[in-house]
Amino acid sequence: MFGTLGWMVVNFLVRPTTCFYVGGALSLFFAFYSTTLPNTPPTGAKNDDPFGLKALALFKRRDFALFMICAFMTSIFESNFYNPMFGAYVGDALDVPAEYASTFATLNQVSELIFTAALSFAVLRVGLKGALTFGLVAWGLRYALFATCVLPAAIVGMLLHGVAFAFLYTAAYMFGDRVATAETKASTQALIAFLLLGVSQIISGFALDGLKARNVLAVAPETAVVQTEQSAESAQISATSDFAESGEIPQNSEVAQSTEIVETSATVVETAQSVETPAAKTDWSRALRFPAIFCLVWGAVFFAFGREPKEPDFDDATQETPAAA
Repeated sequence: MFGTLGWMVVNFLVRPTTCFYVGGALSLFFAFYSTTLPNTPPTGAKNDDPFGLKALALFKRRDFALFMICAFMTSIFESNFYNPMFGAYVGDALDVPAEYASTFATLNQVSELIFTAALSFAVLRVGLKGALTFGLVAWGLRYALFATCVLPAAIVGMLLHGVAFAFLYTAAYMFGDRVATAETKASTQALIAFLLLGVSQIISGFALDGLKARNVLAVAPETAVVQTEQSAESAQISATSDFAESGEIPQNSEVAQSTEIVETSATVVETAQSVETPAAKTDWSRALRFPAIFCLVWGAVFFAFGREPKEPDFDDATQETPAAA
């Protein structure tokens, strides 16, 4: 929750031009502060699994394997897809000025703050499976709302961010903590982070670029400027050739007219160079349909076949018992 509050403070108080200075200064401050903390080395048995490979054994459990598959697939369209596309979306689809994009983004953090606090109460009432189902489905629902490109629907989608984020990411760590043995809890958390916040997020970047490239709105070329430039140049050449063929000495008025043509041509060229072709926009109505359906499908799969996670079976001799732990 305090991490979410940090995001909100940055959006409200820190300007884009100063955010890097503030971030760098705080990082240096806390780096020096950490040297004043007491030394607290880990205690207990020697770690014989430095790479956390024992956590991979959890994939033998149907409940954990199905959860990780559904969560991983949905994660492809989560943070590293949503955060980069948000600014372009509110500008292209909602016509929100760029300076107000961060204000709209704060709605995501307000929702995240509220639902992170509510997660524990939700787990007590509907269980971890229910909470995770809400989280998976919420990603699909919010993309469906965004695909309408209507401001009220998009605001509802932003407010669903708390359910989508807390009820999936945070609940995922709760899921891993419940099914792991005492000696593999840390490895299990690392495995979940590696898959949901690592591998899937790399795929997210390719997914975002691919959908944007496939759903580009057509932009009319600026042919009028080019034609005007060519017309001015043609007039200049024509006037010059007429004087050359006739062999006559041009009068002052004719010189002035020719000079005016040259100046007009130069002005047109300067205008043509200063006018930039507008950047192509993404058709978010079409681009977000696939993420919406994709996330809803995996949410439905988990709802239909997922199970409430259970504590590990300590009767297995290969697992550590509570007494040994």
